[in-house]
Amino acid sequence: MGSKLRWPLKSVTICGDETTVDSVGVFGAVLAQQGNIKSVEYTGEAPGKKGLVAVSFGPGDVFVDFEVTPEIESEGYARELIRRIQQMRKDMKLDVEDYINCEIKAEEDLERSVSTWKEHISGEVRSKKLIFTDNPGGESVKAWDVSGKEIVIGISISV
Repeated sequence: MGSKLRWPLKSVTICGDETTVDSVGVFGAVLAQQGNIKSVEYTGEAPGKKGLVAVSFGPGDVFVDFEVTPEIESEGYARELIRRIQQMRKDMKLDVEDYINCEIKAEEDLERSVSTWKEHISGEVRSKKLIFTDNPGGESVKAWDVSGKEIVIGISISV
């Protein structure tokens, strides 16, 4: 399937009779948020798309689309960066309110992929400055293996 734990799923289709769809449908927003799913659909018939993984439950079936689009890949890597930066903040024993500066070294395609997520990443990790560079520095610098790609992150406390 190839989906990483923190990466969003493209879609889930819940298939069943009208009663099943109505009863499960009320939880659509919660399912999408908690399941990290981009699209939750309800239908009376099995979707015609190939490559879906089907799971049966009592009165119906769930079809999961694990396709990794460029958008999903970008969001997935952004979440991976956030997790690593948050771990580094924790290791540095920083307070939640403390601001940091981040310097990141990553492959060019990965840098390009997450560039649209820079503002989101900065907000999540409380970074005043987040830059990509060939030589990250800071009070804490650590290399990470993220899905086979080496990423080096440097963090310093922002003044």
